[in-house]
Parts: sequence; C-alpha cells; structure tokens
Amino acid sequence: MRGYVPISDTVANREAIVSDHLDPGEAQAFALADAHGGRLLTDDGDARSFAKDQGVTVVGVPVNTSITDEWSRQTAIRRE
Repeated sequence: MRGYVPISDTVANREAIVSDHLDPGEAQAFALADAHGGRLLTDDGDARSFAKDQGVTVVGVPVNTSITDEWSRQTAIRRE
C-alpha cells in the first residue's frame, strides 16, 4: 500500500520493549528508526537521551516559541 511502511515483527517487538521508556508515538518512531538504521526526529528530551543511549541517531527539533504559542492560541480558540 502506498504511503505506509509495513510493520515487521521485529519493529513491533522493539516497540513493545521500549514502550516502558517512551510515549507511544516515540516508541513507534524509535522502533522504526532502530530496526531500519534510520534517525529519530523528536522534540522530547527524554526520548532523545534514551535513543542516543541505545545507539540510534537523533535529530532534534528546534522549538520556535512564537510559532508554538500561536498554534496553542489557535487551538484554544477553535475549542471555545
């Protein structure tokens, strides 16, 4: 299927193992990066540290607080 990465048993097993250390989305991303020699892209400091400790290449995400604040404001307005 186009646009999807088939999840192997290896990736699923790695995800299950690291789920005690990472949030669900980060565990999935970590498992894929680890299994396929990829890079983990995350803004979560704990996830970056864990991945580095496990030998996975990490790409940090710079946080632009003005963009983050605007996104938060827009989200709050839509919920009202």
